[in-house]
Amino acid sequence: MATSWNSADVMCPFYKSDDGARIVCENLLQKSKNVTHRFESSAEKQRHMKRCCCEHYKRCLYYRVLSEKYESAER
Repeated sequence: MATSWNSADVMCPFYKSDDGARIVCENLLQKSKNVTHRFESSAEKQRHMKRCCCEHYKRCLYYRVLSEKYESAER
């Protein structure tokens, strides 16, 4: 999958790629595929990336869920 120029600003460790109106993140479950978030438009995806994948990525619900996955594995 292609990656947009915005990927250079992404700080979220669970981000994989993006293109068009989609963002791909790491899978939540073992033996499952990466998670694809589909937006109504490329512009909406860009707004989400700026809000939730770049410097404020810890606000993202998906980031918090995946972080919990790793924290649970360490216990």
